[in-house]
Amino acid sequence: MDKVLKFIWCHREDNWLWLGVICITCSIVMLAFPVMGVPEGYDIAQHLRFAAAYREAMLDGSLIPLWSSVENLGFGSVGIRFYPPFADYLLGITQLFANDWYETLSLNSFFWMFPGCIGVYFWVKEIRSSMTAAVAAMFYALFPYHLLQVYLFQLYAEFVASAILPFCFLFATRLIRRGRPADTLGLALSCSLLVLTHIPSSMIGLGSLSIYAGCLIDWKNPKFAIKKLAIAASITIGTTLFYLVRLLTELDWVKHSADQFSTGFYDHGRHLFPLLYNFGDLYWQRLLWILDLTIIFTAVALIPLSYCVVRLGKFAFFEKFEWKMIVGITLTGLFSFFMLSMLSGFVWNTFTALQKTQFPWRFLSVGSLMGVVALSVAVPTLLENYSRFSRLIVYPVVMLIFVISLFDLTQVILMAGQLPRAKFYELVVDKRSDQACSCWWPVWAEGKALDDRQLIAANDRNVSISSWEPADRAFTVGNGDPMDLRVATFYYPYWKATVNGKPTQVKMDENGVILIPVSSEASTVRLYFEEPFINRVALWFSLLTWAGVLVVIGVYLKNRILQAGPTPTLSNM
Repeated sequence: MDKVLKFIWCHREDNWLWLGVICITCSIVMLAFPVMGVPEGYDIAQHLRFAAAYREAMLDGSLIPLWSSVENLGFGSVGIRFYPPFADYLLGITQLFANDWYETLSLNSFFWMFPGCIGVYFWVKEIRSSMTAAVAAMFYALFPYHLLQVYLFQLYAEFVASAILPFCFLFATRLIRRGRPADTLGLALSCSLLVLTHIPSSMIGLGSLSIYAGCLIDWKNPKFAIKKLAIAASITIGTTLFYLVRLLTELDWVKHSADQFSTGFYDHGRHLFPLLYNFGDLYWQRLLWILDLTIIFTAVALIPLSYCVVRLGKFAFFEKFEWKMIVGITLTGLFSFFMLSMLSGFVWNTFTALQKTQFPWRFLSVGSLMGVVALSVAVPTLLENYSRFSRLIVYPVVMLIFVISLFDLTQVILMAGQLPRAKFYELVVDKRSDQACSCWWPVWAEGKALDDRQLIAANDRNVSISSWEPADRAFTVGNGDPMDLRVATFYYPYWKATVNGKPTQVKMDENGVILIPVSSEASTVRLYFEEPFINRVALWFSLLTWAGVLVVIGVYLKNRILQAGPTPTLSNM
């Protein structure tokens, strides 16, 4: 135990004070949650539906649910198969202990502000002092888009992804700089969790990370860094393979991939900066005005470091790797601004996969991170080289932070529309089984299907249900005319059925609802969901990869703890 305490203390003494200050700042920023209530948001109910499906699966002893029967009045949806599981899985685990959806969402939203800021702290510490890193971390907690995600828009999964993203850049920096196995593993785990949290954020984040890493690599001798990055990428693929296989092989079966969710309101062209130019509705004007200002704040934060790159780089004021980091941060930040502005319209029009992210302003998740780090790195650099103009440097930065803080309070936090507990249950929790977003329906499903909610429609034949689980149902149908039984569940190719123990074809009606043909005799029917062989293989491969990763982490921590000396005393603290 003494060695464990020493290990915790020595990494590092100077960190604990600043980490404490960062945590206090995060707590203050998130204080509106326990004081005012959970903010209202369109996506909240959907996240609770997914979380309820995970909770139900855990109670049944399953690792991952095959089908969600919570939503669409029992007809279910395929969203659980396509939406990354990590953030909602944690909601489900929290709900097992809290048994209160209000507390579950509050605790998770409150918690996820902390890791992201801590990740920023350790990343900036790679080239700057602990104090500068702490200021950067606190600024990340205040940056508008980071708060918009959790307060005004309630983009819960994207907010979680923004907490993971700094660690991707941190471990990429460490891996290229020193190449230790722990750094390779850290990068792989960070990227894995990002992929398993939010699809657009992982596409945007990993694409931006490749630009940043490209700036850091020594291209005169790139083999070592590329080898380590390839190992990290391989581990990431292994840990996420169970999800990637399902996503890539079934994507055409979900409505989210249809044109209706990339055209009209979802047309990427309408969401390129400046956004206010593209909309006329008064409600949207306010939200888009806030987004436009957030983008402007991000651009302003990138200006000082861009100046350092253009004006100071040629004077070699920086160490070689520090200079590469500065260039990487600047280019990645400018890239994110380019991608969310009208300047990148031709890029969006060219790449169909990019259009599936729907909203270009999602690049603010990277842009905000880069803006915070860029400003935190630029200010000390400018002060070191232009000490005579310290007031001209410090005062505008302090004013920018003050304006952003005022903007956060008046336009984001106070305008979020928090829901008290009773209202939250009335508007969100109690409506989990109602019709959900059709984007997570199978492509052949139609809204008319919900008009007939009878579990099993068998005309005048008697029906007796013996079990009705999300992915396995059994019932008996009495004698009568041959017919197609209608089961109140959306069809999916992986639904299988047996009638009196013999496999039979599962069909669907014109609204995408399951039909099971039965003869005139009494029939015992079983309807069950069965994954294809490749999905099961991918799942086991991912489980083995995760097991291997956890074993390596355990051995690494054990060795580090054994190397620690005696527990520090008050005299040496």
